[in-house]
Amino acid sequence: MRTQRAALPHSSRAFKTRIGSSQTSSQWLQWLLRRRGGLFSNDISGCWQEEEAVGPFRPGASPAKMAAAARLGSVGEELALLEKALGLQSGYKYGAQGERQIPVLQTNNGPGLTGLITIASYLVKQAKKEQLLGSSAEEKAVVHQWLEYRVTQVGRQSSREDTRTVLKDLNAHLEDKVYLAGNSFTLADILMYYGLHHVMVDLTVQEKEIYLNVSRWFNHIQHYPGVRQHLTNVVFIKNRLYTNAH
Repeated sequence: MRTQRAALPHSSRAFKTRIGSSQTSSQWLQWLLRRRGGLFSNDISGCWQEEEAVGPFRPGASPAKMAAAARLGSVGEELALLEKALGLQSGYKYGAQGERQIPVLQTNNGPGLTGLITIASYLVKQAKKEQLLGSSAEEKAVVHQWLEYRVTQVGRQSSREDTRTVLKDLNAHLEDKVYLAGNSFTLADILMYYGLHHVMVDLTVQEKEIYLNVSRWFNHIQHYPGVRQHLTNVVFIKNRLYTNAH
């Protein structure tokens, strides 16, 4: 079967052409988030309380795969994985808030921290690995935007079409990039990997080739030290992944 590189949706392609190669990818991502109906705020700590949700499962998945996805999607599980990836000692207490089951971290000082991004950023700082949030002002902004995409788009998948849209967006962005923020491994890569794991597990060989840039990125992240842990290793055909590697 002949596979084709997934085409960038016409409107996205037109926008990328319009901004030109000299502009950063953050402009495209800002436009994409607005087009998808996501929030957009400069305040990383206070804008997620009504928007975060545990990602629903891809329709048509087998019961076993749905059960695995449920374990990863449960409140606190993704953050527990992040703790270990960061080398933190286990012991943080997580709860859930509201109908959307927004994660809450109970702290010893003051009120709890609310929302995946707020808590994840806090854990990164506790681990003294602030470079994962970006090393420059521009990179920090790009990381923030991809974390936002992770919450408002990946965390809201409710249909096969939603899943395809996310994969198309990521496939277009990763065409000339190693990581989401460019050449640096960041928190955005870790949380996006956890958020997409149940989707990638369920893709056929043909679908993995259609979204080849996503597959190459995902395979790279799952082999990054400490990230995958107990999660299922997703198998890819490596000679296809790296034939067109940049």
